Amino acid sequence: MKRILAVICVLALCFVLTSCGYNPTTVGKITLPDGSVVEVTCGQYLMNQLKASLEAYKEVETVGIRSFSEVLDDEIDGVKVSDWIKAKAQEYCVREYVVTYLFDLTGQEMNENALYMYNYYMEQDWQEYYSEYLSNGVSFDSFDEYNLYSIQEGYLPQFTYGEGCELEIPESELQAYINNNATRIAYLCTVADKFDNTDVTDEEAAELKALAYQVRDDAEKMTEEAGDGESQIINAYNQYTDEYEAIIGYNFSGESLLNGDDVVFKADTDDFDQGVLDAFFSVDEGEYGVYDYGDNCYYIFYRYALTDDDTVDSLRNEIIELDYADDFEEYLSGVIGQCSWSFSEKACKYYSLDNVTLIDD
Repeated sequence: MKRILAVICVLALCFVLTSCGYNPTTVGKITLPDGSVVEVTCGQYLMNQLKASLEAYKEVETVGIRSFSEVLDDEIDGVKVSDWIKAKAQEYCVREYVVTYLFDLTGQEMNENALYMYNYYMEQDWQEYYSEYLSNGVSFDSFDEYNLYSIQEGYLPQFTYGEGCELEIPESELQAYINNNATRIAYLCTVADKFDNTDVTDEEAAELKALAYQVRDDAEKMTEEAGDGESQIINAYNQYTDEYEAIIGYNFSGESLLNGDDVVFKADTDDFDQGVLDAFFSVDEGEYGVYDYGDNCYYIFYRYALTDDDTVDSLRNEIIELDYADDFEEYLSGVIGQCSWSFSEKACKYYSLDNVTLIDD
């Protein structure tokens, strides 16, 4: 985990926290929207201060190895770097506790596999670097809470805007997004390469085009008659194998041609040309279409209503990530605005990062 390793670069190079008789275990308090009060542990503050320090180190565009005392003398947006780091560390602490508060309110739980992987890598990191963490005031609980927060923050938008959640995305908006980005398609692509390797004549080309549209029309009628909403492309095509054979010299069954019945994503240009994808999405659900692929080959296709739960869930998460990021930040800022907090200047100064050398790798 590159982020953890970057933190270790700081911890291993270090600051002295065990001198004198003063050795606070907390640096501040946060009052949450429900009135409950949480204490900000020194471990949490240190982890967030290190995060802010690494950001500051990049903001001032340092190169290679440089004494952090030099960085502290610089400014970011007119603010002394040391003050910028302290403010950011406090800001991150508040955000962290608010995210955990909101996550607990949802009553949701992380995916078991994600939780397993989190525990696995978190414990590996701790086992490898625990002596550095402990010697610098970061307990296992603080280490665990800090890293668990980052996972919870990733899940929280889903647990806020997902199905059945507090700010669930309107069904109409979700459906529009799904219709524009994924669908289930049954398709078949006709063949026009002649057995005798001669060119297709203009007359034969017209016949191949007419056959493609005839297959589509017949499939529409067969689906309507069956009343089950299922594709009838292959069955319709198989009625015309003799006609195709008379033109190309092969007797291909519909099953032997390039065909499929699967979920298709509009961005899936690895499997389909853009023109094919655009054609797939140009018809409404429950309708057939024909796309001229060129060289007298035709895609004949049927668009199903997308009912695959995994795909719908995936697209719901995608729209949350892409279209609701700003909304989530605004929502989170609103909750943070309902909180109050105070940090001990003495404790924050005690845990400051003076005389630290950072390695920006």
